[in-house]
Amino acid sequence: MTKVCTPSPVFVFALATFALSISNINADDSDAVSGKSKTYVVDGSCSYENPWSGASCMEFRSDGPSSSSSPWTADAMQERCDTENDSKMKIGEEGCLFEEGLVMGGWCIKTSNVDAGEQMEATAMMYSEASNCEMSTIACENFLQGKFEAGSTCDDTNSDIIVKDVLVEDFANPQYIWESIMLDEDKMEMDESDPNIMGSNMFDENGNPKYAYNFSGYENEFNDTGYEERYNNQMMMMNSNDGEGNNNWRSQMYKDIVGSSKKIVDGIMVLTANITKRDDDDIDMMMSMGDGNRRSISMNARGRFPDLTKCDGLKFEATTVSTEPINLDEFNYRIEFGYEKLPDRVFGYGYRAELAVQQQTSLVSEIRTKSFEQSSSSALSFTEIMVPFKDFTIDWDWNTGEVNTSCEDDEKYCPDMNTLTNMETISISAVGNTNSIPVELHIKSIMGANCIFSADDIEDDKTNNVRMEDDRWTCTKDTTDAVDEIVIESMSNPSFNWLVQNDPVMGGASYSTVTMMEDTAFFSGEVKDIPFLGLPGFIQMESRGGRGTYPDVSCCDSLKLTLMSMEEYGGYRVSFGTKRSKRGFFAQGFKADFDLPSTEILGEYSDVVIPFDMFSVEWDEATGDQTVTCAEDPSVCPDLGTLRNMETIAIWGEGFGGEVNLHVKSISAVGCGGPFTAKVNTTTTVSSDSSDASDAEKVSSKLSFVMFILVLPLVAML
Repeated sequence: MTKVCTPSPVFVFALATFALSISNINADDSDAVSGKSKTYVVDGSCSYENPWSGASCMEFRSDGPSSSSSPWTADAMQERCDTENDSKMKIGEEGCLFEEGLVMGGWCIKTSNVDAGEQMEATAMMYSEASNCEMSTIACENFLQGKFEAGSTCDDTNSDIIVKDVLVEDFANPQYIWESIMLDEDKMEMDESDPNIMGSNMFDENGNPKYAYNFSGYENEFNDTGYEERYNNQMMMMNSNDGEGNNNWRSQMYKDIVGSSKKIVDGIMVLTANITKRDDDDIDMMMSMGDGNRRSISMNARGRFPDLTKCDGLKFEATTVSTEPINLDEFNYRIEFGYEKLPDRVFGYGYRAELAVQQQTSLVSEIRTKSFEQSSSSALSFTEIMVPFKDFTIDWDWNTGEVNTSCEDDEKYCPDMNTLTNMETISISAVGNTNSIPVELHIKSIMGANCIFSADDIEDDKTNNVRMEDDRWTCTKDTTDAVDEIVIESMSNPSFNWLVQNDPVMGGASYSTVTMMEDTAFFSGEVKDIPFLGLPGFIQMESRGGRGTYPDVSCCDSLKLTLMSMEEYGGYRVSFGTKRSKRGFFAQGFKADFDLPSTEILGEYSDVVIPFDMFSVEWDEATGDQTVTCAEDPSVCPDLGTLRNMETIAIWGEGFGGEVNLHVKSISAVGCGGPFTAKVNTTTTVSSDSSDASDAEKVSSKLSFVMFILVLPLVAML
């Protein structure tokens, strides 16, 4: 996740077009301003200080030849002006005045009908190379809910504007990996009597929780909520089994969502929610997060998303299907995107809105005889659901998930330009209670809607989205030559999108960036202690999506990284794949640690070769250390399915504090020419049989516990 931290919402770019200072050019000048004859009366104006764009001005207008019957009274204008910062009200027809040399793009006109007639509020919008007519139109019509009245400048330059939708995801040809912690099929099907299943490392050998957590220093989501007492009491009740050999932790997490699932069927994403309402006295881990917390399931994707700054919202081609109508007071869908969060928040992040999807119950007879995904998709009636960006807000309650302040009520909570340039992550959640009635959300596609482009933008977009041809030799391609190495990624011509993710999504303070240079990816940042624990967090550079495909390396025996480090660092790890740990909750992918060559050659490229049998899917979610090695248990070794398509690769700095400045030149698989000798799990799924966990698993650090408690509420509400 490459972040440029900024408090500015989407209006920072649009509102920068507003007037910057007041001087001696009258806004009524038809040549300088609108190029149109005046058909309104200016009753007054309000100059004010916009927190992002600086000095701005609006006019209060009315129809007619005079202001004698205007719906704008002096009190009404003053009341409206007082809502702005550092505002100054001026009565009379003089209107807004601006500096000489400024070029007017036009006016953003908002109207409202009152008993006395129609009120018009006009905000001046200036023209510049950065803030052009297209952006003025987007800002006014899509975010300010007004109508852009172009001045002469924009009248002359709007001829090549094209309005189109931008593809975010097409489930017939998905560009992203869609994941769900809660809907992991391996975990949902585990034997509850297995002592090593999910969450087992949270308790000691006697079934007692290892840690108690202190929230007393919080001044944010947990402050004065009683969260600490509720959580610790609940942990004391959640020993490793219920006295009948069943794992309470797994039962708490999954008992209410049995029958829920996520899968792509015939080019349609199907998210099935089957959520049972809990009794009022059934207090468990999820309910301890807050009195208003509702059960949910969710799926999310991460990666580099298209630039949506010229769009006015997201559009879903979707529908829902259920055997009976669902009470919408108890159940709904939510969308979230981005990693932005308010300065006083630690855990809750992203811009949130509701997704109102049409319910269908007409397929009852067919559904009762088939599973939903087997139903004929042609019989479903898909609709386009538009969710404007103005419906999203970053100010929502972390405990209940409900909106505190909407974008419409306060523009500073609207999606900012940095996030709309690249959302980085998007989540879709089903929240609430279905009364044990399975409800399916079917999604064909997600688009950026009503995006305004120039003709040049369209041509650039065609050039940039050409998919790479893959002519590499892989383990599935015949060759007469013995090839020892298969290139997975060369940073001189990268096939994949590389982004970073850091521990602040878990409440930490580490940071990093990845920069694509001429022939290398520069991974730079610092692993810092979690502020409220004093233990190191993590940073990672990760491949997510792109124009390339992962080659089949199942006939190779090692992974090779060509790297150059600028200083010593002791916490390097590398992981690949999307397989999830059996014993953990968040751990995903096969991971191994690696050391760079001696400090004598710092600043020089060298090869690091890691045999595949040094990787394991069972690793500590706090430190990154393996808890069960491939040598101890072949079921935790990389499986053939993952080696045939890794889907994602990540390089980590984890569990060790310090600066990271790493140049990554290439990633490849080696040992591909001869007989395959590495120990590999030959199944395509991780086996449920395994040996006892190593001692390392029994010494999981406090950070594992913290990651667990920090993300559970997000699982509940995202």
